[in-house]
Amino acid sequence: MIRVRARRDTRNFEIMKIEGLEQLPGHFSTSQCGHFFELLRSEIDWQSEEIKLFGKTLLAPRLSSYRGDRGALYRYSGVDRIPEPWTPALSELREALSRLAGVEFNSVLCLLYRDGSDSMGLHSDDERDLDPQAPICSVSFGATRVMLWRSKDGMHREKLELGDGDVLIMQPGVQRAWKHGIAKTRRKVDERINLTFRRIMKKVTGR
Repeated sequence: MIRVRARRDTRNFEIMKIEGLEQLPGHFSTSQCGHFFELLRSEIDWQSEEIKLFGKTLLAPRLSSYRGDRGALYRYSGVDRIPEPWTPALSELREALSRLAGVEFNSVLCLLYRDGSDSMGLHSDDERDLDPQAPICSVSFGATRVMLWRSKDGMHREKLELGDGDVLIMQPGVQRAWKHGIAKTRRKVDERINLTFRRIMKKVTGR
């Protein structure tokens, strides 16, 4: 087991221009990043997910897996997601990032961007299943990608590079005021894994 820092290192702590957005660049060491990337790449059964867009069912331009506690059902992109069990690496990261963010996360959305053509459209993580009082904590392993931000009033745009081992904490107010996404790039880039830990308002399920 690799020991993960659970406290913010103020030397690497940045408050972004967007209120409620906190970035911790390089929170994980180079060795930790390589360790977790290899484990996550092999432990997770990455799938092409279907999304509903403008009334059509399409394959998303990325691979994904939804993991979590029993009952942490999550509906997004018009599809109900039933969580698969936690893997050892995901459990270790959940424990560390829950301590870091001060909330007990019960689910994680895992995304694999295979190359520069994989992307995520602008959106807000404001689904009804999410605990409106809990932050969302994101960690990236692998290639650096550009995260786009646009305020919902259309008046402001920001760009943020997320690199290997970077942690991003989004407080609840961020989702109410901003949309975010991952831009495509024509540059040759390696694979990137992004994990967004969330707190779901649990539902009763037969599983």
